[in-house]
Amino acid sequence: MVGVLIALVLMGIGAATLASSSMFVLGIQTEASVRATATGLAATYLEEIKTRDLTTLSSEEPVTLNEAGQQDENGAFVRILTVTAEERVEDTKRVIIELRYRSGMGRMRAVQLETIIYYGGYQGS
Repeated sequence: MVGVLIALVLMGIGAATLASSSMFVLGIQTEASVRATATGLAATYLEEIKTRDLTTLSSEEPVTLNEAGQQDENGAFVRILTVTAEERVEDTKRVIIELRYRSGMGRMRAVQLETIIYYGGYQGS
């Protein structure tokens, strides 16, 4: 009888550990999926930025987006575009696209892509 009780306790501990591990793995998979979506949205927007008139390119206010990259006040992502002059190289701008999102644990996370874009012409001899 005592042996059966010990076996049941050990099985219960094993089942609880397995359930906890499954929840942890599911959380990691969800986080990876959301992070991949955020990275894709940032990369797509960066490519769109490159098609604009770069001499007038400037920072933008934060925009809330859905998973398709469309503006949606109830969206899960917030996109922030920051554009600054790159002081070390003439005729260039530093472009930073940050996409913020909530992780499975409720904390804010962010994906950030950064590049330097040259918009001037070559004035060589």
